[in-house]
This record gives sequence, structure tokens and C-alpha cells, in this order.
Amino acid sequence: MKKIDIVHYHLKPGGVTKIIQSQIESLHRTGDYDIRLFCAECPDQEEYASKGVELVCDEAFDYADFNENDKATIEQKMEKTRNVAEKYFSADRIIHFHNLNLGKNPYWTLAVFELAEKGINVVNHVHDFAEDRKDNQTFLQRIIQDHFEKNLKTVMYPDFSNYHIAALSRHDYERIKQHHFSEKQIHYLPNPVDMDEVIEAAGEDTRDAVYHDLGLDAKKSLVTYPVRGIRRKNIGEFILLAHLFADLANFVMTLPPQNPVEKKSYDKWKAFCEEKQIPVTFEAGQKTDFVNLITSSDFCITTSVREGFGMVFLEPWMMSTPVIGRNLKNITKDLIKEGIEFPGLYNFIRVPYKGDLKDFAEIHFDQQKQIISKIIEDKMMANIIFVSNSHLKRMFQPVRQNIMSNNQAIIKEKFSIKSYAERLRKLYSSFAG
Repeated sequence: MKKIDIVHYHLKPGGVTKIIQSQIESLHRTGDYDIRLFCAECPDQEEYASKGVELVCDEAFDYADFNENDKATIEQKMEKTRNVAEKYFSADRIIHFHNLNLGKNPYWTLAVFELAEKGINVVNHVHDFAEDRKDNQTFLQRIIQDHFEKNLKTVMYPDFSNYHIAALSRHDYERIKQHHFSEKQIHYLPNPVDMDEVIEAAGEDTRDAVYHDLGLDAKKSLVTYPVRGIRRKNIGEFILLAHLFADLANFVMTLPPQNPVEKKSYDKWKAFCEEKQIPVTFEAGQKTDFVNLITSSDFCITTSVREGFGMVFLEPWMMSTPVIGRNLKNITKDLIKEGIEFPGLYNFIRVPYKGDLKDFAEIHFDQQKQIISKIIEDKMMANIIFVSNSHLKRMFQPVRQNIMSNNQAIIKEKFSIKSYAERLRKLYSSFAG
């Protein structure tokens, strides 16, 4: 099967778009694939045209309205979605739909199920789960189960030999399997690092330029959080560490959120840092070259509490920068199993909270601010944190070169575009068998 229809709601910059770009590159490397790409919005259409991909932008693929309740309107939207599905998709091709079940558009969740029911080949590429997002799951249930009277679980995880699911991690793989979905139809498809070769650590001149661009203290090391500052990235914990280790390192975060709701929370953290004079540099990725920033960093850090795949645990190593921070076992378990080492990760940061010690990540961000404020005012609290979290003192120890080299070799072998291309080839070949 070499005719592939890749579908996502949009191609705006972000994690899923990046994976789609890697997917296209992988298919081009693997063989002569006929690729069509469907979305509602694509800011850079020329990029895909230059890769020989037929791009179809149709508003029918956009996010649906969470608040839609009018029964006649729901019927109209479903009819329109079915008509668009019939127009574009056929039995001689594979539909590779990213985040089909996320609850961003339940009409497509149902329409693609109906196509699969008719024998059309489907790959549902799961980056995130609606089950983790109450509003999304409720939306799916209201449209598919309540209005159209279909069993939601059957629609999301149908028992068809021509309906396959791609999982980013073994954890997600096992989670999907619990729905009694056939193991023959689940595929482990970890995201690729889109670097074929290691990028060496920055030289002194490049590092000096980055420090100048960001106005950093040249006497301190550099710790970079290479993310958009959305809530699940646990910004408060990053800021806590920035305060605790302010004498040791410059702490920078690369990008602001694009979502207005997320930006509101992010701006509050920025204002908090300014008010409390916590030396964090925000939007560093907009002030200096990104690759130069990462290769100039002594460490890349992550304090995230939830990731679909967690590229931050891999990419920095390929730019000669060790990864430290909060361990997400459902993510790192797969990577450690492949042989990658993470000497600078921790499982918790216990802080005084309501007369007890509690993991900082489990505390609401409003209370996180109160805790950081108290730590600033009372140095004894900082001492309590270091005594209760001995691992923090080891976090910034230099990583041995043999660990760096070993991690880079494993990433090149197991998580490269080349290995991703082979996984995709096997996935698509399974339809022919």
C-alpha cells in the first residue's frame, strides 16, 4: 500500500505538525509513495508543495465547536463530514489520521469509523488521549453516543482488521490494548528525532553571542527549558528551581504559548518572576538562534507532568546537551529499555505544604506561587527542601562523556528518521497482509 492520505486538523507549528513533516520525509526515503495531505489550515503551503505532496485545505477538517447543542446543526455537520469523507477517501489508499480520537472533532471520529466499516484502510495515530481531557471526552460522548446513539468505545476502538492504531510509547500501547483492541492492529511508533548526525557543543564565540543576546550572567552556567510555556509543562517548578539555584545558573525558557487561555496563565508566571525578582529569561528562542541556544546550554531541563512522547528527553542529547529534570516514567521507561541513561532526572520535589511534605507538581499553581514566595522570605524553607530532596544537589553534576556518546549512538540507531521510515513501511505493509 503506497497511497497514503495524511490527515490532521491543522498544520500550524507544533508537535503533531513536526511529526507529519518527519512522516513525509520518512516515506520519501523509503520509496515511491503517493502522499496527499489534508487539513483545515496550513500557514506554509509552499513547504509541502516543494516536497511533492498534494495538499488539500478544507474547513471541514477544522476543530468542531465544543458548545454545539442544536440537533439540526449537528445533523448538518455530520452530513457534511460524511460527504467530504466520501469525496476524498477511497479503498485503494490508507487514511493516516493524527489524533482522530482526541475529541477535537467527533464528526471525523465517527465518519472515519464508518469508512473503516466499509473496508477502507485506517491508521489512527494517537498522540494524546481524550480520556485525559474531560471536556474532549464529554464532547465525543455527546455527539457520538448521545446524539447518534453509537457505542463510543466501539467507534474509538473498532474491531476491524483494516483499522490500525499507532502508539507513541509502550505505555500508550498497553493502554490501548486494555480496550480489548486486537494486538495485531496496534503498532509501537515512537516519534523520530529529525537529526541524522550529532551537532557538537557550541564554541566559545557562539556561547558568548547567545549570552549577549539574552543578557545573561557570563559567570553562571546555562539551563534551558526548550518548550512553549503551557500549563502541563509545570512552569512553577521550573521557576522554583531557578530561585533555588539562582547563584549557579541562568534559567531560560524558549517560547510562549499560542493558545490565549494558556498564555493567560503563562503571563501570570512572568509577572510573578518580575515581582519577586526571580531571574528567569522568557521567550529566549525568539531572541537568539535556537540551535545555538541549545548547544550553548550546560543542561536542558524538563519539569513537565505530562507528555505524549517527550521529545525533550531525546533531542538535546543530539545537540550535545544533557537532559535533567522531572522523570516521566511512562515516557522514559521505553528509552531506558533501549539503553539511554538519564543521570539527572528526579521523581519528585517535596516541599512543605499544609504541615506536611508534598510533591510540588501536585500542588495547584496558585499555591505554588505562595510556596515560592515563602521560600524567598524564609531561607529555612529552602534548607528543608534541600534536606528533603537530596537528589537536587546532584542534578547539576557534569555528565560523563561516555554517557553522552552512548545516548547519541542509541538515538541515531533507534529513534532516527531512518528507523522511523522502516517502522512506517512495516505498518503500511501490514494492510497488504
